[in-house]
Amino acid sequence: MTTQNYIAFSPTVWSPRVTEFFRSKLIAQRVLMDGSGFPAIGNNEVRIPNIADNFTTSSINTTSGDIGAKSISDTNTKLLINKWEGNALNFTRYQLDEVAGNYAIRKKYAQDLAYGVARKVDADIWNAAKTGLTTSLGDSATALTSTNLEMAFSILASNSVPRSELSIVLHPKMQFGDLFKRAKYFDASKFGKSVLPEGAYNQVMGVPVYLNENMGTSSGALSNFLVHREAVAFAVPKGVQIEELHGESLRVKVAAHSRYGYKILRSNGGIQLLAKNDR
Repeated sequence: MTTQNYIAFSPTVWSPRVTEFFRSKLIAQRVLMDGSGFPAIGNNEVRIPNIADNFTTSSINTTSGDIGAKSISDTNTKLLINKWEGNALNFTRYQLDEVAGNYAIRKKYAQDLAYGVARKVDADIWNAAKTGLTTSLGDSATALTSTNLEMAFSILASNSVPRSELSIVLHPKMQFGDLFKRAKYFDASKFGKSVLPEGAYNQVMGVPVYLNENMGTSSGALSNFLVHREAVAFAVPKGVQIEELHGESLRVKVAAHSRYGYKILRSNGGIQLLAKNDR
């Protein structure tokens, strides 16, 4: 068998950079539970432990010091790695030779391939949140109101969801179109200090804000979320992988692909905030 010649698009040269780029574009990883590192069963299943949060105390005998102990009966959730998405580009050997010495061009092609995969993975995870979370507020005819945002905080508080572990994920169109119209979120005179420090778009009511254009729409309305990280779990075990597919022709197909899965863990752990798409 003829040994293949070394070509410009060797995964050993740029795959690590592509993986890093992929992770930087995955907003879900910053906000939701990444189960990629949990124990795996085979190659397509991740088990996420469910630790009970309803432990009760019991009286201790003052004479003997005896204390009753309970048996562990915690369960786990099965997350299937059952999605596989990718994209590819064809390069003739002539084209590969042209860019062989140009690191900037190689990196740009790699990032473009990875970005397409990252957007798809991220969008799928947020689509699961749209259909899996119990509560939605707002609609396609109404702007994102402070009333709905504060109601979302109230609902999650009643569900015993820790406020310190929440995140707000907004479609970029909400950045100035809706939230910055609510003066009380940035006017220091209302609360003694600015809720949006120095006007920076990084916190609202003490909760970090992330902008994400991959969430799209739901029933014609822009989707936004106030969410706890354990509301949705996902796993992308190997990030993005790059393959070089060789055929009989003098060309190479460079493919980027990723295996992943997601699961609603706590359907009452987040609120979808809908707003009209008129920006």
